[in-house]
Amino acid sequence: MINPFSVKKIKEIDDNSPKKTGSKDPKTIAKLQKYIEQSRASSCVDILIRVKTLL
Repeated sequence: MINPFSVKKIKEIDDNSPKKTGSKDPKTIAKLQKYIEQSRASSCVDILIRVKTLL
């Protein structure tokens, strides 16, 4: 689930404009979802590496 406030802020960052048009929402939500998935995957890899070094 994506926080609506995050979508609003990312839309402003994407095009450096305070305009809030609904047409940018799907693209922004997709970007946020991709970022979240990548950060979760990298966190899992980091944890596995730490566990292997402890063994």
